Amino acid sequence: MQYTHIPAVPADQLRQLTTREAALALLQHLAKSEDCPQYVATIGSARQAFRDEQGCDVLLSRLSDAWCCLEAHALLSRVPGQSDGFRQLS
Repeated sequence: MQYTHIPAVPADQLRQLTTREAALALLQHLAKSEDCPQYVATIGSARQAFRDEQGCDVLLSRLSDAWCCLEAHALLSRVPGQSDGFRQLS
């Protein structure tokens, strides 16, 4: 059985968008989910989705920058009572 991993933000968007725009695309993706977003899960899924893409490390860094932008602007925050890895939309 093979799993299909779908990144939170597609590779072509990560290559073209500014960090702020990529952050907004990531926010739209996270808003569709009912689960609490986790950085490790988001990056891990993207790592699998981008494994055959040229510049995989750059794409992962761009996605990580987008996540950090959301946290820096308080659009993602810790979930009270959960471990440090869980976030919620603010």
